[in-house]
Amino acid sequence: MALQCGIVGLPNVGKSTLINTLSGSKKAVAQDRPGVTRHNSRISIPSLGLELTDTPGILWPKFEDPQVGVKLAFTGAIKDQVLDMEEMACELLKILYHSYR
Repeated sequence: MALQCGIVGLPNVGKSTLINTLSGSKKAVAQDRPGVTRHNSRISIPSLGLELTDTPGILWPKFEDPQVGVKLAFTGAIKDQVLDMEEMACELLKILYHSYR
């Protein structure tokens, strides 16, 4: 009997890539942008005795601190289409300047 595991996390952190690495083949669609995995999918890896569930990325519904959303955007967890890229670049430069002179 295979061990069943769910792979859960933020968008665009490598959940599908982890599954592909463990399986040794491209069983899960993986791209370098959020929102590619839209539904749960089960992937069997008999050689490891695993059955993995690849899940879409999850975010909490509301950020108390707006900086949380900004920092998630820097990581690629939020789609570029909903962001002002110039504003994000300026925010990143401010943070880098103040934190890493």
